[in-house]
Amino acid sequence: MKISARFTMRFFPIALALIPFAVPTTASAMDLDWSGQFRAEAVMINNYAPEANVTTGQGGYEVNQVGSKDARFQTLFLRLRPKLIVNDNVAIKSEWWLGNPVTGFYGSDYPGSSRSDQRYYNSTFSGGSSISAQRFWAEFLTDLGTFQVGRAPIHWGLGLIHNSGDGVFDRYQSTGDTFRMISKFGNFAVIPAHTKYNYGNAAGGSGYTLSEFSLGLRYENPDEDFEGGVNFVRRIADAQSDSVWINYNGGTAGTPGVGGMNVTIWDIYGKKKVGKFDFGIEAPIFNGDLIGRTYKAFALAVELKYRANDSWNFFAKAGKVPGQPNSPSSNPEKWTMVMFHPNYRLGLLMFNYNFANFAGNNNPNTAGTVKSIYDNPITNARYLMAGATLSADKWKFTGSFITATADRTAETGQLFFNSRDRAYSSVAAVKNQGASIGTEFDLGVALHWDEFTTFALDTGLLVQGDYPKFVNGASDNELKSVLGIQASIGVRF
Repeated sequence: MKISARFTMRFFPIALALIPFAVPTTASAMDLDWSGQFRAEAVMINNYAPEANVTTGQGGYEVNQVGSKDARFQTLFLRLRPKLIVNDNVAIKSEWWLGNPVTGFYGSDYPGSSRSDQRYYNSTFSGGSSISAQRFWAEFLTDLGTFQVGRAPIHWGLGLIHNSGDGVFDRYQSTGDTFRMISKFGNFAVIPAHTKYNYGNAAGGSGYTLSEFSLGLRYENPDEDFEGGVNFVRRIADAQSDSVWINYNGGTAGTPGVGGMNVTIWDIYGKKKVGKFDFGIEAPIFNGDLIGRTYKAFALAVELKYRANDSWNFFAKAGKVPGQPNSPSSNPEKWTMVMFHPNYRLGLLMFNYNFANFAGNNNPNTAGTVKSIYDNPITNARYLMAGATLSADKWKFTGSFITATADRTAETGQLFFNSRDRAYSSVAAVKNQGASIGTEFDLGVALHWDEFTTFALDTGLLVQGDYPKFVNGASDNELKSVLGIQASIGVRF
C-alpha cells in the first residue's frame, strides 16, 4: 500500500521520525510505503496442570497451578513496516512493534521496562509504552548484488534454525545486526554475511559477543519448481557471553553458560513441486564446542503436501530432533541436543505452549524475569503430523493429528536433562521415564472476510503421555487431557 509522506503525516503520527527523509529540500519527494499486521487472540486452555502436584524438587516435569488448573488470556499485537524508497537503488526498511508478540496481553502493561505497574478499574494504561523499532536496515542494489546493512530479518529453508517470523500469528523472529550480500548468477545465489546478535558493554577484551559468519549457496529454478541450498554458519560466542542457549553453567543451573560457543552448522534444505505434490526437507548438522564440551548433532524435518483439487489439500510433517543423553554427573561428556526455532511449531498445543510457565510472572516490572508461555521449541522428539484442509469460497476448514515420542528419557541411576528447564537434574533418576510425549487432535475453521482480514476459531485436544507426567519420585503426576480453544482475528495491510 503506497501513500505520500504528506498523507502519512496526517494519519500516522509515528511517521514523524521519517519526515526529514521523506520530504527532502529538493522538489522531488521520496516514496514511503506502508504495510503491517494486526492480531488479537482470545484463548481458553483447560487442564494444563494436574489437580494436585506430586512435587519433589528433584528435577521432574512438574507443572504447578496457581489457583486454577485452567487458563484464560487474550493477546494483542500490532507491527508496522514502513519502507522509504530513496531511489531506484536504495531503500530503507524497518519494522516497528506496538506491544510484544510474546507478552502482549489485554489489560496489562507491556513488559520490558522498569516502571510502576498501573491497575485502574476504569481504564487500561500502558505507562507511556513506546513504539519499539525491532528492525531497521538499508538495501543497496549494486552491480555485485543486493547489499544489506542494519538490523535485518534472517530466514533459511523451512525455518528450523533461522526463521524470520513474518506471519501474522508468528511470535518469534530471527533478527540480527548484519552485513549481507546477495549476489545472483543465473539461478544461483551466493550469500556471505556477518551477523551479531549480542554485544554487551565491552568493546575490547571480554566483549560478551555472539556472532555468526555465514556463507549461503542457494539454487532456484522456477521452471522446474525447485529450490535448494546449503548455508555454512560459524556461530561463535566468547567465554563470558551472557546469551543463554541452555540453562547451564558448568553444572550450576540457572545462569548462562560459561565456556563459550564455537559451532559450525551445515544447514541443507530443498523444496520441490512434482505435479500435485509439494515436498520440502531440511537437515541441519552441528559440529564444534559448546560450553567446554564437544557438540555434535544432526536433525531432520520433512514436509509433504498433496493438492488434490481446488478444494482439498492434504499435508504431513515428520522429523527427528535429538535430545541430550543422560550423564553420571552434571558435567556431560558431550552435547547432542538440538532445539528448532520456536516459530517452527506443530499444532495448537503441543510444541507451542510451555505449561510449566503458565504460573510464571509474565508482566514484570523488572527486566529479565519474563517466563514466556510460548517458549516450547521442538526438541528431544520424534514427531509425525498429518492433516487436511477444505476450502469453500471464503471458508477454510482444517483438521490435523499429531503424535510425538521423546528421543531421550530419564533412566534409573543417571542425571537426566530436563528439556523444559534446559538443565540437568540435581539428583539421579529413581526410575525410568516413559517416552510418549502425547497425541493431539486439532480442528479449525477460518473465514477470509476479504483479502486483508481473517477470522478464525481453532480447537485442540492434547492427550498427554508418560513423558510430561514424569516426576522424579515414587509416583508421577496424573495429567488430564488438555483442551484448547482459540479465537483470533488477523489483519494484513
